[in-house]
Amino acid sequence: MNYFSQRELGPPPRISEEITISVWQAIVAATERRVRDGSFGNTFPERCFEHNYTVGTDAQLFGRALVGAVASVTWPLNENEVPRNFSALDLIEFCYARVAQPRREAWHDYGRHYRLSFDVNAGRAEFRAEINGIFAGHGVAFDLNEEGQIVRLAPPEVQQVLNTAVFTTGDADLNRLLNTARAKFLRPRAEDRLDGLEKLVDAWERIKTLEDPNDKRRSITLILDRCAGNPTLRELLENQALCLTNAGNSFMIRHHEVNKVPLENSEQVDFLFEALFALVYYVLRSTGRAA
Repeated sequence: MNYFSQRELGPPPRISEEITISVWQAIVAATERRVRDGSFGNTFPERCFEHNYTVGTDAQLFGRALVGAVASVTWPLNENEVPRNFSALDLIEFCYARVAQPRREAWHDYGRHYRLSFDVNAGRAEFRAEINGIFAGHGVAFDLNEEGQIVRLAPPEVQQVLNTAVFTTGDADLNRLLNTARAKFLRPRAEDRLDGLEKLVDAWERIKTLEDPNDKRRSITLILDRCAGNPTLRELLENQALCLTNAGNSFMIRHHEVNKVPLENSEQVDFLFEALFALVYYVLRSTGRAA
């Protein structure tokens, strides 16, 4: 649902990677409401004392399973303290895997409850929509996808191409590297994004050998020649390729000698990934190896 401010001013930019107390409290509310209405009863059933069918969620069973699966989370949930280390996102994935929309069937007059049946797909869709609405409303750069995984929204300037790029290099190992780099870059944790940058640098080094596997210098020359329609662009591409190759070797990405420069924050990782991905994708598309 878009509220008045969003209709008038547009949604806030999805750039924050912080789970604030207000975001956490909304996640807690979404979880606790589903515990109360029986949405987790398909996995953690509370049984009718007389007929042994499901009538709700066994909250204590749910809580014990949650605490065992997700670090830094307590049960009952503490709405006034955000869990450490993105455990709030782990909680969301835990819930998505177990939620189902409860549907009331026969009324049990003596027990004063309904017999419940469950629609897993409907429950997951409803939960996903609510969680993503919370993220969007607070400008959070995370999204719960249909597979039940939290992914990071890439910076807007590269989000669409990252989502739609198809790698058809003819080299299975290179395709795997590129897809792994993309998947890791879109994960919430900073260490995964740095690993994604490392995989992209590895992919770039492999791309350089596609035209002539036995002579990397000749191979990259042939590749850049195919990508440039005029000398000015050719020079720009060569300078960009050299600059980003030097960055891959100078920063603590693939190499960890004491003279390598560490990347200090996620913004620096984003910058290098975006710059190198733009070059990689242009080269692959220009040579018929990506769509």
